[in-house]
Amino acid sequence: MPTSRLIDTPVLQVSDPDLVALISELSEVTTVVPEASQTLFGFLVQCVYPAGAGHRYKLEKDRLTFGLFLLRKVGSLQTSAIYSVCDELAKMKNQSAEVALTTALYVFLNRYLPDFEKRPKKTRYDPRGRRA
Repeated sequence: MPTSRLIDTPVLQVSDPDLVALISELSEVTTVVPEASQTLFGFLVQCVYPAGAGHRYKLEKDRLTFGLFLLRKVGSLQTSAIYSVCDELAKMKNQSAEVALTTALYVFLNRYLPDFEKRPKKTRYDPRGRRA
C-alpha cells in the first residue's frame, strides 16, 4: 500500500493548522489564490512561478512583510507538518531536509522547488564564427 504524500494533498483539504497558515502566508506574499483542484505541490510551484515557466518570482526577505513561517529556519519546524513537506521536496532532488536545517524556509523553497526557467538554446560552435 503506497503511502500518501502531503504534497499530493489538495490545497483546500489540508487540515494541519501550520500548513494552513503557511498557505495563507504564501497567498499574501505572492497574491496566488489556491484553487480547488490544486495540490499542495502545485500551489507551491505556482507561488514561485505565478506567470508560468520562465517567469520566476523569487521569494526574498525584503518582500516578506511578516513571517510566521517563511522567515523561520527549517530546523525549528521539525515537529511541524511543514518539515514533512520540506523533506518530501528535498527527496524530489535526492536529498534530505536535514541538509538545510539552518536555512530559512523561504530560501529552502527557492532552492528545492523544481526549476522551470527557460534557458537559451545551445548553439554549436563554429571556429569560422558562423552559427551552425
